[in-house]
Amino acid sequence: MPQGIVDGGPVWLVYVGISLIATILILPVVPFIASYPHATTLPLAPSSQHANDKKTLFRVVLVGFVMSAAYTSGLLGILSSPTSIPSTKHGFPFSTNSPMKVFFQQNVEIIAPWLTQEVRYRTSIKFKTRSTTYLTGLPHYLEKMIVPALPSAVNGDIECTKDNDRRELLKCGWSSGDNMLPFPGKNISSAGNRADIAPHAHILTHNPWLQSSIQISSPTSRRIWLRGINTRACRVYFDNAKMAKWSVLGGKPGAQSGYDLFETKGGKELKELRVWSRTWDREFVIDVTFIETPQKVQGRVACEWSEYESGRVGLYDGIESKIPAYEETLRFFPRWATLTKLTDGLVEVWSAFEV
Repeated sequence: MPQGIVDGGPVWLVYVGISLIATILILPVVPFIASYPHATTLPLAPSSQHANDKKTLFRVVLVGFVMSAAYTSGLLGILSSPTSIPSTKHGFPFSTNSPMKVFFQQNVEIIAPWLTQEVRYRTSIKFKTRSTTYLTGLPHYLEKMIVPALPSAVNGDIECTKDNDRRELLKCGWSSGDNMLPFPGKNISSAGNRADIAPHAHILTHNPWLQSSIQISSPTSRRIWLRGINTRACRVYFDNAKMAKWSVLGGKPGAQSGYDLFETKGGKELKELRVWSRTWDREFVIDVTFIETPQKVQGRVACEWSEYESGRVGLYDGIESKIPAYEETLRFFPRWATLTKLTDGLVEVWSAFEV
């Protein structure tokens, strides 16, 4: 249980477990409470005094048990605050051998319109980006010690909220700026372009991270073509539609049988698809059928990256992927903490669509 609270697990579960151990340790004393010797009482003492002696002994044992359970489960002051006197007395709770885990993710939004193929070739449109860095960890240490030490967070508006998945942890995010944009390691020109996109399909504006197009197959279905540059993992999110069935063209059954066709079961509301390939630069063609199709389906296409420069030292494969925000966090990170990814990738680049 040492990393249970750091991973966002419930605090009470750890303390209840330790309190149960304290209860088991003190249970052997219980049978001897009733057999407390009465020979020490005075012969002329009233009979009520014998009952008071038993009550007094019971209270002493009860107070001892409460103090033992409280001391064992939290050393009294540690339960209230990490900066309390008992906490300071017993030392800093983290070290290089037992570090605090902090979760990292960078979120990059591509702000650009989706165009048809004819308009795309006739019009040159520049895209904008909105980059946000997120760190998730224990509230006191994250907000007071880790985030203020990062240069990109000093002049930014830091917004900290409770994490939805790890409710005991705090999630702090700030705008990291264009200087911290990730680079996938290839130019999109070297990755190639798909030539057989339908003329009426909506195509994402040219950008360095991902290519995508969406076309209307029928009133209740959409075909999504998605390709990330130098990555193997992508996602599709739907905001206002629920999927009835979906399939990945060219998918082969492996660990999951029937990878080429999925169908939702009754009562389930699925609004997210995650696709992954063993090969890089894979083109994903996904056919989705919805339960109730709105007039325009709203959602997002996204891809994930986990390769960064310092983590590829000694690898001479021609790929120069970079995640400056992650490198900055590693450089200014305290030794008593360790960094890991929040989800499947360190970076998620996405663009919203409405088709």
